[in-house]
Amino acid sequence: MPDPNTLVLHGGPVRVRPGGRLAHWVYRCVNRTGEPIHDLHLDTDLTNGIDPDINTVKVIWGGSTVGSLGGHSDTSAHLSLRPPIPVGARFDLELACDGPFESDERLEVTPTNDQGAAIEGLGSSPDKWHRVVDLPRGGVRLRPGSRLQKWSFRLRNETGEDVHDLFLDTDLTSGDEPDLLHVRVEHGGRRIADQAVPDETSAHVRFDAGEKVPPRGILRVTFECDDWFEDDEAIEIRPTNAVGAVIEAPVRTAGRWPCADGLFFSPWKWVREHVWPFTAFGWIRGPRLTVHGKVTSVPYCHEDGDYCFDLQLCENSYASAFESAGGVHDAAFPGDGRSATLHCEITPGFQTGEPPRHGRFYEVVGQLRYDRGHGWWEIHPAQSWKPVDECELRREP
Repeated sequence: MPDPNTLVLHGGPVRVRPGGRLAHWVYRCVNRTGEPIHDLHLDTDLTNGIDPDINTVKVIWGGSTVGSLGGHSDTSAHLSLRPPIPVGARFDLELACDGPFESDERLEVTPTNDQGAAIEGLGSSPDKWHRVVDLPRGGVRLRPGSRLQKWSFRLRNETGEDVHDLFLDTDLTSGDEPDLLHVRVEHGGRRIADQAVPDETSAHVRFDAGEKVPPRGILRVTFECDDWFEDDEAIEIRPTNAVGAVIEAPVRTAGRWPCADGLFFSPWKWVREHVWPFTAFGWIRGPRLTVHGKVTSVPYCHEDGDYCFDLQLCENSYASAFESAGGVHDAAFPGDGRSATLHCEITPGFQTGEPPRHGRFYEVVGQLRYDRGHGWWEIHPAQSWKPVDECELRREP
């Protein structure tokens, strides 16, 4: 059983709420990131209110002070640790602020490595942090969680062949995404790529001559951006082969979906597929829609077996809403000439035929609902889809 009094650093930011009406706290921490912790980044500026300022910070390991900061008065602090905290080591984090934390206020602690980058690592669930992320054929989509501007992910090559380059992209939404500034790739304890990016949302990172990452090999990707990632923003990392082409996932025949492999029948999945389309069941339920757009994200499998992707709607695309009385109501969506993006999920019961693929245009029909957990509208489940030409079904209002 985990010790509730221990702050476990797995990689990525950890948020806690210092309790009590005091202004001084001590946390017992343990390094589970899989690599030495060289620095700690602390942040309290997580709400729209007036958050507590950090005044002093001290880190004690093995009876000695390995990092301290005093005379500070800001909502964030970056503390260097000398020597670094080794893997598995326990240490104390002492913190003093100018006031107590209210019920909605938190302290965020992010470990960083020798590059000054946040040690990140997301697994299949957004609620679980892991040290190594699988890099499959077709790539992986990640959301750096910390409020820094430099991050480091460990990736395992699961493509089944040598990876020679990487393609990085942050242009996944219709907003103002972070621009890439610098990318560094390491493998086997040595640097194999170090590339500056001229303020672009995408970059083809080329490995040094003769360098490659074999199957199951571990590589560390460190990248810096001009801003942090908001909740709806992410970065895609796609592997390329010796000729610079993306190593795509193989086309699967009907009934051979990537999310269906190894899944067993679940009564809960049956309820989600057959009951949720007709009841709110804790969600805000909207109408059944038909929309048209482009798949702008690399599809991925959620741990519950759903096949997930983002669909950027064609400008002025009409959404056909099937009303409960049997009528059909057409409305421009978004209707003002701007593009919009809907998250789509195909549950296992509807995974038949050819799966939607990245970069292609589709007509998608499914249940519109609002996901309170993520704060977005989505089509879930998407019940049918078919490929179309580029925005061929766009109609002017």
